[in-house]
Amino acid sequence: METQSKKIFPQSAGNSLTYKSPQMRDLPLEIMERIIENLNENGKDLMNYRLVSSNFASAVDYYIERKIRSNWTRWSNGLEGIGEFSQSYKMANQPPVPFPVFYLVPTTILPNDRSPSAYYPEGLLKHSRNPFPTQSITILFPNDICFPHDSFETQEKLRKLNYVKVDKLLLSFGLHLTTFIFQDTIVTFPFMESIMESLANLRAITLSKIKLRESSKKLIGSQTSLISSQLTHIRAVISVAPEVIQWLVDRCAYQLVSLDVYASGLRPFKRPPNTSSSPVPYNELKFLKLYNPTLTFLQLTEEFPVKYLSFILVDNGQEQQVSARDIKNFIGKFSKTLIELNLQLNWENARLNWQAWKEDETEDEFLKRLPKLVNFGIRGYEGSRIDRILWEYFMLERCNPRFKFYKIGRVAWDVIYTVTLDVK
Repeated sequence: METQSKKIFPQSAGNSLTYKSPQMRDLPLEIMERIIENLNENGKDLMNYRLVSSNFASAVDYYIERKIRSNWTRWSNGLEGIGEFSQSYKMANQPPVPFPVFYLVPTTILPNDRSPSAYYPEGLLKHSRNPFPTQSITILFPNDICFPHDSFETQEKLRKLNYVKVDKLLLSFGLHLTTFIFQDTIVTFPFMESIMESLANLRAITLSKIKLRESSKKLIGSQTSLISSQLTHIRAVISVAPEVIQWLVDRCAYQLVSLDVYASGLRPFKRPPNTSSSPVPYNELKFLKLYNPTLTFLQLTEEFPVKYLSFILVDNGQEQQVSARDIKNFIGKFSKTLIELNLQLNWENARLNWQAWKEDETEDEFLKRLPKLVNFGIRGYEGSRIDRILWEYFMLERCNPRFKFYKIGRVAWDVIYTVTLDVK
């Protein structure tokens, strides 16, 4: 912002008034935030804006931290892209992911390392203050674009880089982080407990492609280990050991606000007995996205006040066949609070096709059991006749009185139907 030539800020100097030209540091925080919102949201550009002044740097840091955290706090229904394919369908206003990025050391460099290590820039460990103004980091394994692992020249260069144990890195700086992405490695419960204790102010975490060492599978993660009381958002969808998911969910059950998990190994959510005068687990959980939950989970999970639910069942295994009735009964547990419902199912399965949805229930009865429902969406393969399910079951052949708005979206070979219902 250019300095105005007109002098407008009066200052007292004895019996006379002198005037001072306005400076960037004189702007209120609210004005600086509005300026930042209209700047290019590319992470590197925003980091350059920190150089304007110390006040502007504080405003930028606060803004970036909130934008990064919105990756978890902003509801995404899951229909726009599933799992590894979701990156192809990001919306234009997708917030920046946690940065900076630390790359894990390949096992070819440290073949006997039982605990993951990561490369770090020279001088980082000597830093006495917070080196991460974004209050976030991502730790992952480098892809072949970053490091062609079969290259001898690359291997030699990697051996000369500085690296540090991940738990030591987080012990030094984890207190400053509010968001964290960790993926592409093998862990133990003692390691997970160590890093989570270091992340004392963590608010949101994503785990991806995290395996559990065979020797640690017989152990149970400690229920007394310290975990941030502010950790309210958990995402663990792609190839995360179910034992790790369960341990993390159990430790955060009383504070979770959003949960986005692959649920094939998740135990049912239940309330402990005699909870009238004590906190209730999952009572704060408002946003729930489940991938491939088991029949046991659907049948035994108890009621809690979920408002936004995405149910994605694309792998209907042979051992526990989930039916349309099981899904309807599960959704009915949240009938008092549910505002948005999204379904992606294997609609061609005989237990889930449009005929199965119409069994034992009149067409309009399902939506009548969800009086607060506003948004409803379904997704399936274009040839799976989900249009017939939508019109003949859910929408009563276009005659449902709560029907208000309808649109079609497409993702690759899938088709998405979204309905907004008129709440009266």
